Amino acid sequence: MGRLFAVIFFLSFFSLSLYSQSENKISVDSKLQFDGASFFGLSDSQTKIADGIAIRRARVALSAVMSEDWKSTIEIDFAAGKIQLLDANLAYSGLENFEFKIGNMKENFSMDCLTSSFNLPFLESSMSSDAFAPSFHLGTMGIYQNRGLNASVGLFFQPISSASVADEYSSLSKQGIYSGHSLTGRVFYNPFYSSEDYALHIGAALSYRKPAPLISGKYGNISFDSRSGSYINNKKYLSTGSITGVENTSLAGTELAFYYKGLRFQSEYIHSQTAIKESDPFNFNGYYLYAGYMLFGGKHKYDAKTGRFSRPSLGNDWGDLEILARYDYINLNHRDVKGGSCNAFTLGLNYYINKSVRFMLNYQYNNHDVAVDYHTTSFRIEVDF
Repeated sequence: MGRLFAVIFFLSFFSLSLYSQSENKISVDSKLQFDGASFFGLSDSQTKIADGIAIRRARVALSAVMSEDWKSTIEIDFAAGKIQLLDANLAYSGLENFEFKIGNMKENFSMDCLTSSFNLPFLESSMSSDAFAPSFHLGTMGIYQNRGLNASVGLFFQPISSASVADEYSSLSKQGIYSGHSLTGRVFYNPFYSSEDYALHIGAALSYRKPAPLISGKYGNISFDSRSGSYINNKKYLSTGSITGVENTSLAGTELAFYYKGLRFQSEYIHSQTAIKESDPFNFNGYYLYAGYMLFGGKHKYDAKTGRFSRPSLGNDWGDLEILARYDYINLNHRDVKGGSCNAFTLGLNYYINKSVRFMLNYQYNNHDVAVDYHTTSFRIEVDF
């Protein structure tokens, strides 16, 4: 399956390269993130966390605009020597105020999750969006946008992110077992849609999710987990483990964000309710809030079409600096499920050297209820070209 992904990608690249000779538009986008982290603050009796470095992401994306109404995107990640399929979809926008998409894409849930990993203000997304927010799935979605209002609804099915995941769901299909589905909707509004200097984002999202059964005639399982702020320390101290007998899961999220020139603020709350066969549901939740400020005249940018922040404009020829602070909380404990809870405090410094290169520095303190508490200093060198 991994070879199939590679063949699809390179055939697409070749085809689109030929296609670019025509009057239509094609673009190639390459991205690289190089991370490092060091951990400290543990007692002598606690197991040390290994420092390390890694390639966090290595991506190539191809985008084609076939006409005014049709466009297509395919993006693949090669980090850690593995092939991961991300965007692979076709979009139509020929009806006024409407857009329709089909293929592999992110479900429209959580401002934090939907923000491109190359526009995230911190090295990692919040624990709540990491644990709860759905990411890439096969499906179809309709989007309505008019002035400051944006509403979307999508029907999604199995993930195909990697060869192992695709093989797993292919095995279910061969046995005649349903692969599960989800229905996800999101709405947000910006009353200051005509301004380029400020915006106010007020949003909410819902998702109903039906998992694939473990075996025919029985109900499936689900788990929620999250890293505590660093990809280098890949141990997940926060995890519910496998919850069995799941009939469905419902997700509800609220979003509040604003910016004024170089100042920005963003927050979300996400609640998860998992219905269990012949038992009361399990409830988990989390939230975060952060603020950031461009120090030397840069201005933040808000994408009204997707409801998220994009790369800011810079205040000087040499670039710009942004300082940030975030409070992050998650609770994966309910009744006999002891997935853990955590309060995390993060300080960040972003140096935007130019529109393509960024250097990031984070300090984070993780305060777990049961797992070890520790401090992290981490950095990222990022290139987008």
